[in-house]
Amino acid sequence: MEPIDDLASPAASRSHQSGPRLGRWIFIVFVAAIGLTMLDAAPSFGNYTTGSTPATTNAPTPTPTPTPTPTPTPTNAPATTNAPAAQNGYWMVGRDGSVHEFGDAANLGDVASQLGQPPASPIVAMTSTPSGNGYAILAESGELYLLGDATNFGSAAGQLATAETAAAVATTPSGNGYWIFTSIGRVFAYGDAGHHGDLAHLTLDGPVVSSVPTPSGNGYYMLGSDGGVFAFGDAAFYGSVPQILPGVQLDCEIVGLVPTPTGLGYWLVACDGGVFAFGDAGFVGSIPGILPGVQLDQPINGMVAYGNGYLMVAWDGGVFNFATDLDFLGSLGGIVLEAPIVGVVPLPS
Repeated sequence: MEPIDDLASPAASRSHQSGPRLGRWIFIVFVAAIGLTMLDAAPSFGNYTTGSTPATTNAPTPTPTPTPTPTPTPTNAPATTNAPAAQNGYWMVGRDGSVHEFGDAANLGDVASQLGQPPASPIVAMTSTPSGNGYAILAESGELYLLGDATNFGSAAGQLATAETAAAVATTPSGNGYWIFTSIGRVFAYGDAGHHGDLAHLTLDGPVVSSVPTPSGNGYYMLGSDGGVFAFGDAAFYGSVPQILPGVQLDCEIVGLVPTPTGLGYWLVACDGGVFAFGDAGFVGSIPGILPGVQLDQPINGMVAYGNGYLMVAWDGGVFNFATDLDFLGSLGGIVLEAPIVGVVPLPS
């Protein structure tokens, strides 16, 4: 048996030591290989946060979940597809009770067709019902002729004084009443028309030639031929011709009054087509302004609201439109008439 001391010789010692060293190196190389493999598994691109799991590069893109379309909530708003188109038109009435229609205005008859003969008293005025499907024609005697859907609530016939004549007629906003105004400023109210005052207690410088109710029906204006304006009820006074021209005698009488759309002013027109503006009434035109130096064939005898302006009418049926939002629809100028025209009436807006 070899002595134990030989195992401790330097050669043996180196030989026995190399075994463990080689094992350690193999272990270190093995561990390093595993570490490199793990590092190589990490992606080299993409954004991710330390500690989170990176997305797999070949993973399919998820399909987005479609957002359901909300069901519209029904409303109570009325359908407008079948709404009737706005109508535009006007009538002219003759001193013999004849009616001439323009635009969408329908001829619903005249005094002669109703009576079978011309009226005994000359016609002085006409007004439309709120629907536009009827009208009332007033005679100088106070008699009233109702056509279409106009309802009879009475007349002033037989109630006028000797020197008094009927001058104007106007329906209430509901169509269930009307007023008759006379040359001396008396007011006859019928149906649901309220009596808001009159001029019977005054001596006027000029006869009443026109009258216009307020939109509410709770007031009205009366106009004197001298340009005097008289406001009753909720009608507001904004001035008159005698107030701005005190003591001045007009060359041509005042024949018409038109309130502005706001109700905060009005226009007055003279028989030569000259216009006076009061309150918030802007000057939108006059006959002398558009026809300077021209003498009309016949004087202007009335003016009515029309769109954002007004229409003037002359005794010969000539019509002058001073509205920018409604069309001129024709006139009777140049036509031989059996009786002069005493008024123009627009379709209700």
